Amino acid sequence: MSKARELAELGAVYDSGALSNRNFIINGAMQVWQRGTTSSNNSYGADRWRGTSVTSQAQSTDVPNASFAYSNAASGSGGSAGGIGTPIELQVTGKSAPFKQNTKYTFSGYFKGTSGQKLQLRLRYRDGMFGANSQEILASTDIVTFDGTWQYVTKTVDFGSSVDVVGTSKCLELLLIHNTADATWYQTGCQFELGTEATPFEHRSFGDELARCQRYYYRHVNGDNQFIGGGDMYTTSQLNANIDFPTAMRAFPSLVAASGTNYYIAYGAGTSTDVTNSWNLFKEHTNAATIYVTPTSTVTAGSGMRVITSSASGSIAFDAEL
Repeated sequence: MSKARELAELGAVYDSGALSNRNFIINGAMQVWQRGTTSSNNSYGADRWRGTSVTSQAQSTDVPNASFAYSNAASGSGGSAGGIGTPIELQVTGKSAPFKQNTKYTFSGYFKGTSGQKLQLRLRYRDGMFGANSQEILASTDIVTFDGTWQYVTKTVDFGSSVDVVGTSKCLELLLIHNTADATWYQTGCQFELGTEATPFEHRSFGDELARCQRYYYRHVNGDNQFIGGGDMYTTSQLNANIDFPTAMRAFPSLVAASGTNYYIAYGAGTSTDVTNSWNLFKEHTNAATIYVTPTSTVTAGSGMRVITSSASGSIAFDAEL
């Protein structure tokens, strides 16, 4: 095959969006919603997307075309212009990699909002999402004036010679801000990539996207009659449960566990005991953790136990977000 033919075929692959690992954004197609399909202010809704001054993020089936299953419907609150953003992790704290100075990157996505209203893009290095040590890359800049229909938007950003990380920055914060208070807008197909051209959106499998999200947040169980893990009675009044994570988490995680009357139950030693008290975290690391609790009734120390949820409100998750 001639060099010209090889280049032509490579160009065709590029134009069709078949080249992988171009998109720095995780969950740009709003596929993964581990926390549930709605969220409240200043929290994560779609995985990797956190709101500020929004009443909610909500999973929507209003999409620009059949290649997308979901969009994210964000609603502003309290008379303020709302925003949602995603943190793109830096490879090393305080270092800009995978980004570099004097290089151009392009953001693209599909957006829908009320005619005449606008959406802005802002980029900065920060310690974490809405964290400290901010270094501005792109000040809030209008990227689209809505016309009431789905619109495809692109914006190329120059990481100039004066742009570099500050101190302990851990991420590039990409923030989308609606300029109208209490407004609702929709977004999906968000992509941020190297170069001056917006390529077709990089569709990843749900399994691939979920694994990427679980590096930062892992919902282990949610709902009734779900297996939590095997464990033991360390003493007659301390129940342990051991949990392996499906992917290595970004850092040692914190525990996010619901508690309430008989939310959980443990079986072992020929008996069972309900769990109402709050779970605690013990010996966690990036691949696994032990959680422990005082159960409702005592069980023989040293007994092997299996632990499950026994309420629709039972929920255990692990958080290592930026």
